[in-house]
Amino acid sequence: MTIEEGGPMSAREERWDRIEFTTRQHVPFPNEPFHPRSITARIRIWPRLPFTQSVRLSPVAFVPHISGFDMMGIISMMGSMSPYLYLDPDRRLVRKVLTARGCYRYEYVTDPFSITDEDIARLEIGIQGNNDLLDAEYDKARDAILADLGYPT
Repeated sequence: MTIEEGGPMSAREERWDRIEFTTRQHVPFPNEPFHPRSITARIRIWPRLPFTQSVRLSPVAFVPHISGFDMMGIISMMGSMSPYLYLDPDRRLVRKVLTARGCYRYEYVTDPFSITDEDIARLEIGIQGNNDLLDAEYDKARDAILADLGYPT
């Protein structure tokens, strides 16, 4: 039931609406070198059954992975922006999950509260398909690490 139908929306429905509104604006990244690419992954059709299907996934939310250390006044930093939320062709949200064995699996997001406000903010940046925005987010994370190590930014 939505507001137009006369009833108030629950918190769960409001969260799903916010996520769906954001994902409807998705623009794929251009096919150029060094841009995030779509992947093909096997996803379980039903959560408790072992049946999987091959699905094409487009990356939409990224987290910075940066390693930096300071040694005798020289700083060394390496890293990149790694996708962790994807959209399937039906615009359903898929999460990349690390298993106990150290492997990754992909599963559909079924609980809107498993997506935090920070995830939604990253989703709003990633759906625009703009590599410059991802570079800016990477630079912010790198500057935060430099500040933690005591270097001026």
